[in-house]
Amino acid sequence: MIRNKPIFLSVLCFFGLLAWVATPIAAVAQEHGDAHVAETHEEVHSEDSEHAHEGEQAHAEEHAHADGQHEGEHGHEEHGHGDHPPEVPDLLMMLSTRVSPDSPLQYWLSGPGRVMINCAVITLLLMWLAKKLTGNLELIPKRRGQSLIELYVETVDNFITEILGKEIGRKYLPFLGTLGIYIWFMNLAALVPGFMSPTTYLQQTFALSLCVFVYVQYSAVKYNGVGGFIYHLMGSPVGVAMWIMMPLFLILHVLGELIKPVSLALRLRGNILGEHILLGVFAGMGVMILQYMLNSIGIPTEYLFFGIPIHGLLLPIALIGSTIQALVFMTLSAIYILLVLPHDDHDHDHDHAGRVEAGAH
Repeated sequence: MIRNKPIFLSVLCFFGLLAWVATPIAAVAQEHGDAHVAETHEEVHSEDSEHAHEGEQAHAEEHAHADGQHEGEHGHEEHGHGDHPPEVPDLLMMLSTRVSPDSPLQYWLSGPGRVMINCAVITLLLMWLAKKLTGNLELIPKRRGQSLIELYVETVDNFITEILGKEIGRKYLPFLGTLGIYIWFMNLAALVPGFMSPTTYLQQTFALSLCVFVYVQYSAVKYNGVGGFIYHLMGSPVGVAMWIMMPLFLILHVLGELIKPVSLALRLRGNILGEHILLGVFAGMGVMILQYMLNSIGIPTEYLFFGIPIHGLLLPIALIGSTIQALVFMTLSAIYILLVLPHDDHDHDHDHAGRVEAGAH
């Protein structure tokens, strides 16, 4: 195993260098593809304009009106594309520039289907890794794969049981542990050349937060019953004053429950999108800097398909940020579950707080 370490490190460095250099290459390819599509639209538009001036006056006016509507729609599409924040293009996005904008394939190359395809690939990869690493388990692990998966499970188990308690936490460990590693892989997907992070799109982060919302409400009904769940939403009133304020508490609690999935989705999407905007901006800067340097010495850069990979300076930040956001999402999900559990299940928190206060004294 020791003799294979240099080979493993060499392969790791090679793929790291590939990821470092391939990003500005992909960015330039995307720019060239967008320019090619824009030129094609301009040629079609000019042909339509020439054809419009050949007919009779009435026909020309009708055609000009229709062409004006086409220009408005086309301008709206260009405006929508221009407003999209800069990002590192993936393989599907680059392929979309070679396909007609009216093609049904655009749904899978640049539309919502692009996110679904990347999610499906990540899911299949995780399923394969889970089967690979958990096959032929041993009491004393000798394989690094089993040691790695046991380390993750033990770490997440200690983290979740510290929040929910040992008995309740073990029941939610499969859901929260899978949620955390799934989000982590999606956050890091854009660092692999040819892929994108589905968590930069609100449709994916909202779907994840909706799963947490449904599971939290199910847990509330399961452990409290329907009556106990409604009583919890009313603020658990005891005295006359609290019963008088009950309608206000009910509205606030319902709004709070509805806001939680929205905040989860927006937080995850905003942080991951910000990281990848920085990667896209720095990758574009690397391309422009190299083009400027080559143009200054008289070297043409019309067909230059690479740049200076200065975005590599941000890769460690993106790695840390993606890990933190996956941990935050998993932690908040566990806390939301804790808030709907019966009060008897919170005793471990009070015992832990008592031990901390006793140690302080």
